[in-house]
Amino acid sequence: MKLVKLSLAAAIAASTLVSSASAVALEEAIKDVDLSGMAFVRYQNAKRDAYVADGNWWKFKSVLTLKTKIDDNFFMLAGFQYGAAKEWGSSGDPANHNQAIENKGFNTDKTFNVTQALLGYNIGGTTVMVGRYALGTFFTDDMLGTGIKVVNTDVQGLTLAALWADALQNDGDVLGTIDDGSQNGLDVRNAIAKAVQRDVLSHNLYGVAAIGSYDPVAFQIWYASLQDVANLFAIEAGLNFNITDDVNLGVTGQYAFTDMDGDLKEKLPAAVDSKFAAGKAEFGAFGFDMSAGYVYYKAKDGGISLSSLDDNGQFIAAGQVLVPDSGVSNYHAYTGKNDYWFVTAGYKIPNTGVSFGVDYVDGKFQSGTVVTGAEEFKAKEIVGRLGYKYNKKLNFTSWYSYIDYDPETMVDDKTFRVQAQYKF
Repeated sequence: MKLVKLSLAAAIAASTLVSSASAVALEEAIKDVDLSGMAFVRYQNAKRDAYVADGNWWKFKSVLTLKTKIDDNFFMLAGFQYGAAKEWGSSGDPANHNQAIENKGFNTDKTFNVTQALLGYNIGGTTVMVGRYALGTFFTDDMLGTGIKVVNTDVQGLTLAALWADALQNDGDVLGTIDDGSQNGLDVRNAIAKAVQRDVLSHNLYGVAAIGSYDPVAFQIWYASLQDVANLFAIEAGLNFNITDDVNLGVTGQYAFTDMDGDLKEKLPAAVDSKFAAGKAEFGAFGFDMSAGYVYYKAKDGGISLSSLDDNGQFIAAGQVLVPDSGVSNYHAYTGKNDYWFVTAGYKIPNTGVSFGVDYVDGKFQSGTVVTGAEEFKAKEIVGRLGYKYNKKLNFTSWYSYIDYDPETMVDDKTFRVQAQYKF
């Protein structure tokens, strides 16, 4: 979103030479630079399994992006982030506080980072970017890498992309912690996760994509190769019908598979191939919105695998905590067979900015140690949501999640979050 045009170098020069007869006019000094970004503050309270974390947590984050036009073809982009990489707060169980910090990456070590720094070149419908950039793949969320990215839009409705990157960002989400409810199992899984993380962060990532939009059809086809670690493939296809200005209907399907590299399998026999499939139907009318879907993903032979490299990428998620966030079934670290169905419903009150909704998730997952094999568990999640959109820039959101595990020996999860976010 373009709101302010600001040239930092020009502004400094203008302030320095303000008393000079040759000072640059302010209007001239601040043109050709676009400013965008966001900032949020979040509070979260969780009563969860001791190996995951239990207590009160805060997260503060602000992101600023500056894009400078050099001429008709060249541009530069710089991104800055202020805020801890992860939440920080107090553990409900002091004995597990250090364990929680190690597992979840709760720290305040790095409060300011340069997230992007690149030189771009436009020619026709092709853009080439070289430097530090957000990968923006189907398999990643906000992961960064250093390299080159090429995007082409010469064919109407079709975007083609290719990238190469190394020096991948380590934010703790690459094949992260898997919690099977036992300290022994946790130690084994963490050892595997850390070994794979080292391989992920020390190897090159290659990717290609074709993204199309031809109303009412939209699709994405992605292939990524993490050198000596894994090959990932994903396809998404959807239909969206705007029946009237107030009524719309959509369906989306996804399929993906991961082929772990043979050398990695030899080093870590528990690292195995996997597949993912999901579908979702959505309906909206006069402020009401509803959806229903199914998610299935399986690591071969009860081993450990992944479908995404960072968080949950662009894969369909069920609920708020159970599938996207938990230590047992997130898409960047899972074991055995996992399948869930879900339904959601919500309503936005006209002319107030107030919205509320509820999610329900029901499914099964497998977990266990490398030695004992995968054991099946059941889980249900109910999520209540409440939001208030103050204006186009400022938005308040909150939710409460309750997860009921079966068997009862697993500790139920209760998580509450409230957040205020400003975009500019």
